[in-house]
Amino acid sequence: DIDQGGVGDCWLLAGLGAAADANANSIRQTVVDLGDGTYGVELGGKFYRVDADLPTVSSTNRSLRYAGLGQDDSLWAAIVEKAYAFFRTGAGTYASLANGWSSTVFDALGNSSAVSRSFTNGTSALQHIAGELSAGKAVVVNIFSAQGGAPVVGQHAYIVERVNYQIIRVAGLSLRIPVSVVLRNPWGVDGAGSDGVNDARVTVT
Repeated sequence: DIDQGGVGDCWLLAGLGAAADANANSIRQTVVDLGDGTYGVELGGKFYRVDADLPTVSSTNRSLRYAGLGQDDSLWAAIVEKAYAFFRTGAGTYASLANGWSSTVFDALGNSSAVSRSFTNGTSALQHIAGELSAGKAVVVNIFSAQGGAPVVGQHAYIVERVNYQIIRVAGLSLRIPVSVVLRNPWGVDGAGSDGVNDARVTVT
């Protein structure tokens, strides 16, 4: 359901997508259809009422300018994005959503145990991600700069979908070793030259 649009809020959309993957009920408890064309959204213990009048690309292009529709035209992500523009700074503008950290999204959704970690070692990062996913936590990876030709975008947030494992047998024991991570790009475009191909999922080893 995550489809980032024309503002730099990958941190928000990635956070929402990771939260939905880890616990879809956390999203169901956050947004409710009030039945009159408006929606109630709870963020940070406060309630925001927004309508579904969402900006389009132009008067002739009816595609949504910001967060797009999901499967079966679901619009929860677009509604939460609109409410977050009021929650974050009170500005109520999409421009106010540019640049941020997904940990603040988890806090807004009521996850008080949200933490941020930085890694310069790929093995340590992969092991940490694997442990967090195994514990049922929502995980987002922030890429500061793409290294070694990895098909990712720098200065961008990704939803972690899963970790791939390899089974190694040592001295009669079977060890399950994490070897790569599958990332979901809320923007839906890879970083391999920004070629515009819709490679929403990438595997990073």
